[in-house]
Amino acid sequence: MGKLGENIKRIREGMGLSQRQFGELIGKSDSQIWSYENDRTDILASTLYKIAEVRSEEHTSELQ
Repeated sequence: MGKLGENIKRIREGMGLSQRQFGELIGKSDSQIWSYENDRTDILASTLYKIAEVRSEEHTSELQ
């Protein structure tokens, strides 16, 4: 697993989400999340942005 895939998995697990749940949040299938986490496919910048957006929203809700 490469660094990017490891980071995506760490973010997902840190949020306490399954691949399916995480995929629903960012508009991707669970198999696509698996592919990202295992470096089987390239990830678009727009998808990275969506992951950052979802993660930011999660941290914001924790602070409220």
